[in-house]
Amino acid sequence: GQRLVRPQVLWISPRNPEPGQRITIRGRGFGRERGTSYVRVASAPHNDRPVVLRWSDTSILARLDEHLSGKAQLSVVVKGKGSRRVNLPLKLPCPDKPEYERFLRLGNVKSSEALDIVIGERCEALIVGRALTAQGDRGFFHKVDEHGVDIAGYPIFHDEAKEWRKIIKDPRGFLLAGNAVDGAVVLALVDRQGAYTDQWPRTWKIGGKEVLVDAVRRHAQIAITGNNEEKPFIARFDLDGTPLGYRWLETPLLGKLVTRGIAGIASGFVVLGHRHYQTSNFVKKTDSYIASFSPAGESIAEQFQSINRPLSLDSAASLDDLSIVVAGEAGMAGYTALLDGTSLYTQVPWTFAPPTESLLDIEPMNLRFVAAGHSRNDGMLVAANCAGGESDHLSVDFGGDIERLEALVPIKAGPTALQERGYLTVGSSRKDASAPPQAVLARRDPFPIRQPDIHLFTVNDGPDASIEHDDEVKIAYEIEGAYRYEIRKLAGAGPDPVDSGVVVYGQPVSRQWSLSFATPEILNCVNDASGCGPTVYELTAYAEPEGRCAVGRSVSRTITVAVELSEGATQLVLSMATVIEKYGSYGGDPTVQPSHPDFSQGLPPVNRCFEHQGLPYGTSAAIHDALPPAVGSAALVDDRNPGLVLYEADASGTPSRLAGIGLGKWLIQTQPTIEGTNWMSDYEWEGHWG
Repeated sequence: GQRLVRPQVLWISPRNPEPGQRITIRGRGFGRERGTSYVRVASAPHNDRPVVLRWSDTSILARLDEHLSGKAQLSVVVKGKGSRRVNLPLKLPCPDKPEYERFLRLGNVKSSEALDIVIGERCEALIVGRALTAQGDRGFFHKVDEHGVDIAGYPIFHDEAKEWRKIIKDPRGFLLAGNAVDGAVVLALVDRQGAYTDQWPRTWKIGGKEVLVDAVRRHAQIAITGNNEEKPFIARFDLDGTPLGYRWLETPLLGKLVTRGIAGIASGFVVLGHRHYQTSNFVKKTDSYIASFSPAGESIAEQFQSINRPLSLDSAASLDDLSIVVAGEAGMAGYTALLDGTSLYTQVPWTFAPPTESLLDIEPMNLRFVAAGHSRNDGMLVAANCAGGESDHLSVDFGGDIERLEALVPIKAGPTALQERGYLTVGSSRKDASAPPQAVLARRDPFPIRQPDIHLFTVNDGPDASIEHDDEVKIAYEIEGAYRYEIRKLAGAGPDPVDSGVVVYGQPVSRQWSLSFATPEILNCVNDASGCGPTVYELTAYAEPEGRCAVGRSVSRTITVAVELSEGATQLVLSMATVIEKYGSYGGDPTVQPSHPDFSQGLPPVNRCFEHQGLPYGTSAAIHDALPPAVGSAALVDDRNPGLVLYEADASGTPSRLAGIGLGKWLIQTQPTIEGTNWMSDYEWEGHWG
């Protein structure tokens, strides 16, 4: 027979993947069809088989397990034969650390400003900026550890640079972009220790005095934007620093156009800034300016945005291949916005974040934007939701300890985690009122992610009331801390829900959801001896609005409600059960949908629903009355769910089956193994159970 060739793994991308991240494996001998073949990752404390998303003879796309840790090795197993193991150096999330604020120790400098920051592979922070030394202004490259402590041997001062304005991660080290001492733009590739590599640095000048403002690495290019003495410009370079071209940016009206930022998207680059001009009646105005260019530098579109106050754009960041998030200033108030980078159409209204005066840097997170800036002599961080933040402005100031923030970087908790670990931000401040500014670094805890609440109960004539054939039973619900909610019918012959809506954060919404039991479908089910089974509804409250940065990700709470009718004499008896599930929050895989309880075999054995406010102590008998009689039955508590879960249990306290689920707030001490014990003696109830 034909000799089976062992598969070969040639390379893996990215080189340092994070747990939970997708990886591409290139090689040969994988086979055109996957069949029983698989990818194996050997790691402590456990081995893993990544989820395979695509398979071919030379390429595999797979997703790593999000719980991987430590040293890992990867191999591909085809028909029982494994490839050689390849080291897979994991990039683990940076650990949680306490907040801090500190001046950077840059040696004997008269003044300094920190202008940009990135996080390295070992959770160290790399900071660049400007310092006034004995030789004049110099760009510095500084490094601190994960605690914010200065690392020995730093900073490194580069004599060619007056200031470094941007630091960009690069597979070869770091790209630095800034302004040279002689008025030119300077670019440099440094290794991971901050030393120049090969032919770097490279300077560039087109006449006059160029002032670089921002830079981005995209489309195998380095694109920069800035302002000449006469005009603003965009320029492009290859990854070796060779110029590829530049163009001046024009304005159709008299006035001065200033560029402030640049972002890269699939269609090219987006440049933003603002224009100062004077109207015919001598009123001074400021409009925002946005222009998009192809990767070859060809103009695609240009737009000016004017509102009833001065409007300037200061920072942009790529959100995905199609859009960008921007930050700036509008009439002494900071704002954030989400823009479509192709058509330049503003997808959401401009939103403002007082008391912040100006926002100078912005970063997209998994569920929102976070921007850094300042109010009057006080640095500030601001968070806005995916719809721009109109309902979710969160901010933190520094009490005057930091005067101005220039840049921030999120401390990621992993690619699938919805909550970041916090933020590192840099800027400048003064040790006292008469002192010159000094570079500062701060770490801040993450802004909280809201979680919605749903309270559900029935509204009729009381817990023992029957439901006549022509009655309507109303299921009432209250929602708090949600931005929107949806109701869907999953199964059954009951009426279709029509109520879905949008709510405002922190505002309770009370609704009555009516189920009519006089409909022909319901009556036919009741009259049919076999019945129709339960009708199952799903009510979901979302903590975020729909937005580009939250696609496929959400923090939400879902209640599944099952309603079943059966005929007893001339009455209909309502049996309802609710199950609460939380999904998609704090590190959960956003691609996993919630599992729904299976009501196909009927409801849990609860035949009545009760509505109580302030259930008095010692009322366990009332609850036991609602449970089917069982030897040694007792109630147990499942504290993983936001509700009281009642089980049948044997005399040893082992649950045997689900008896009911309730909602509310509670303080409980249980003794479930002792029959007849007043297990609710320390019980405080608010809400309902069913």
